Amino acid sequence: MPILVPINTTDCINIFNNYKDDLVTGTYEIDLKFVDLSILPVDIQLFLAEYSKQSMSYLARGNNQLVLGKLYENRFKNLNETWRITDSIVIDIARNSYLNNEMLLLLANDMSLEVRMIVAQKVNLPYECFVKLSKNGFSEVRQLIASNLCTPVDVLKMLSIDSDKEVRIRIAHNINTPSIILQSLIYDVDASIRYNVILNKNTPLSAIEILATDSDNVIREEAQKVLKALKPQGCFEIFTKVFIVLCIILIIGIVIIMVASLK
Repeated sequence: MPILVPINTTDCINIFNNYKDDLVTGTYEIDLKFVDLSILPVDIQLFLAEYSKQSMSYLARGNNQLVLGKLYENRFKNLNETWRITDSIVIDIARNSYLNNEMLLLLANDMSLEVRMIVAQKVNLPYECFVKLSKNGFSEVRQLIASNLCTPVDVLKMLSIDSDKEVRIRIAHNINTPSIILQSLIYDVDASIRYNVILNKNTPLSAIEILATDSDNVIREEAQKVLKALKPQGCFEIFTKVFIVLCIILIIGIVIIMVASLK
């Protein structure tokens, strides 16, 4: 199939007006690589979103929500295979940083696991998306929501009792997981989760103290190490360290004087 390649936006508009019917029948295709979508009329973009497969990947990276919506509609229409939108185009849409809440909700329910995983990593999701994806049947999606720094607290709490170990590990590792959730995770049956709780800066001291008596040697030792680092130093320890520093300074001073006297 011949592909028309306009050299700029004006050329694209002229080609569209001259070859519109041929684009509908599939006689010609059009490539938008040199076209500025920000000034290309929306009606032309909407038309190409439905009839030009060659244009879809470019349109999927644009910022017009009507065009993105039209592209996504083609995923469900009973169209001829020539025009049917492919998973790669939907993935391009999912990676778009200009998606509004309506598009994000649609993509959170998409049939493609990869698309849902891409959406789960976005920080600008509406609350409904976080909830929907946190209940996804694939643990890979729930893991990404558990790691997302913008996941709401109630969703983090729900995921902290998820059946998948990796989901709970990511909750324990998330720097925005509140202390009350971390406190509950110190009783998790999986040692790797309890270990990650120790490493989280939000974990309260009381939880670390409990883990310092854990049945697992590695966890117990790590918790005791953290407690030792957090423990306030006594007067004797402080005096000893200051004394050592002063001695070092004195020795350096003596050496400098001796070297200077030899010159």
